[in-house]
Amino acid sequence: MLKLKSETLEDLLKEMVQRKGEISTCVVTRVLEGLRMGTPSVHIEVESNFGMDIYVDDVNYRDVLETNLNTLLELEEYELANECKNWL
Repeated sequence: MLKLKSETLEDLLKEMVQRKGEISTCVVTRVLEGLRMGTPSVHIEVESNFGMDIYVDDVNYRDVLETNLNTLLELEEYELANECKNWL
């Protein structure tokens, strides 16, 4: 689960940029779980003042992994990055 603390949309956008690594790690972890289990979609619960969650369908799994791979490498999350590469 992601917990976002922002009160305004402007602050939410800033928070998401500041916490890009944490968000990427969370989303990629769930997508990889979905791939391993063969599920048609994954859900990432988001606790925020905006009532939002993240859903990723299996047709978008590859895009999510490709989009977040560089962020994982920047964070030195090599195990996650290698698993992403294996699925790509």
